[in-house]
Amino acid sequence: MNQQSIDLIKPDATGNKEVAVEINGHRWSFFVPAWSSSRSISGDALNKRYSITGCSRAQYLGLPYAPKRTRSIDNTTAVQAANDELMGTGLTLTWDIAQLPDWVMPNSVFSYQELAVLPVIKKTSQYCWRSAATCDRCRCANG
Repeated sequence: MNQQSIDLIKPDATGNKEVAVEINGHRWSFFVPAWSSSRSISGDALNKRYSITGCSRAQYLGLPYAPKRTRSIDNTTAVQAANDELMGTGLTLTWDIAQLPDWVMPNSVFSYQELAVLPVIKKTSQYCWRSAATCDRCRCANG
């Protein structure tokens, strides 16, 4: 890595740069929020070292990247509520209903204050486990 490489991937006025790496046929996408360089002298040579910090694109769903929001969700299912939170993010949700069944969330039973997208999706999936005592579908998922 050299200064020209860093210039291509370091954050600028337009925001973070995204990088994709393919390892053993698997593509990994991440963004680079920070970079650093260091110098050392060894004999007559000046050595430069560059480091980058890479984060999963899912980080965009949490703070400080995603705005905090406050909502009370109308009558919906958990899967739909989670998908609604992802709308406009460029990310999608794969919810395996065989492993965690979907369930109806009654009108205004699910609300939150000052949360970013990722904590809301986590709260949505945990809602079932907290409600297991009163929900037959959830009790089945608990085993």
